[in-house]
Amino acid sequence: MTDVRFFGYGLLSDRSIVKQIIGRDPGEGKSAVVEGFQLAYQVLSQIPENIRPVLQKTWGETFKAYTLRTGSGIVAGVIWELSEEELGKLMTFEFVGVWRESVTGTAKTGDGTPIPVRLIKVSDAQPIEETVEGIRYETNLNRTTMVKDGSKEQDEELLSTVRRQLEELTAQQAYGKQSFA
Repeated sequence: MTDVRFFGYGLLSDRSIVKQIIGRDPGEGKSAVVEGFQLAYQVLSQIPENIRPVLQKTWGETFKAYTLRTGSGIVAGVIWELSEEELGKLMTFEFVGVWRESVTGTAKTGDGTPIPVRLIKVSDAQPIEETVEGIRYETNLNRTTMVKDGSKEQDEELLSTVRRQLEELTAQQAYGKQSFA
């Protein structure tokens, strides 16, 4: 049973990434946009210090992350139907409560249907590197550090990196070093 509709952008608009994080295939999802947000990105030095080691170990020194900020833009993404438990897994992966926050919003599908959603953003006071165009953007901002030809090898590298972050988070939580939820 679906408990929540989640608006994923960037990596979280990729079905294979969401599947890796929540542990099941989320299905096709619905393409949609949210208004009233700007798509931006942060670099490693702009992310809270207590989670930098996890991201640095997993993604490397050149890590960049898309995020949303309140603004006058439009951002494209995908609406996923999730259980509360699956949403919790995404929140942990995205460091909600430590780096980012979960808010409610309204996404619009291609035919203009408004759908209430949960989404993840940074506090509007957090620093960003810059804003980017929110409709046509590369979903993997870290693509330049991976295989560059859009091949299956690149897809496997990305999934492997996501698995490493999940393993690191699981290990840290198991040892009580840090709670990221």
